[in-house]
Amino acid sequence: GDDLFTAEVDRAAGTGLEALYRTPVHRLPPEALAAEKQAIKRRLRSFDNHVAVCSGRKATKEDKRHLRPLYLRLAHVKRQIHVLETSGAGMGQMPGYRSSGNVGGGGSSSSGGGGG
Repeated sequence: GDDLFTAEVDRAAGTGLEALYRTPVHRLPPEALAAEKQAIKRRLRSFDNHVAVCSGRKATKEDKRHLRPLYLRLAHVKRQIHVLETSGAGMGQMPGYRSSGNVGGGGSSSSGGGGG
């Protein structure tokens, strides 16, 4: 989709993905955090699916190297959601919001992004 095309353009042009996310995570309202988390995860899944379709294999850590800023942003978003949840800011009552329970990391160990 469009996210995959954007990611490929970013990689080819050498544009840092962090330029797309200038608003600090701690300034985002809960609704925006949930939406951003969903959008980032969709973009990462799109890339994984594209690699699988084009090459017939799962994306490797090397394939995802250019996505590291996106994985870091996802980790920061998840951490801020956790902060808001534990401070009682009401993330749990948001319609359509589902906590993943994976707050500190950048996804599963096979994602290649890691949180640190």
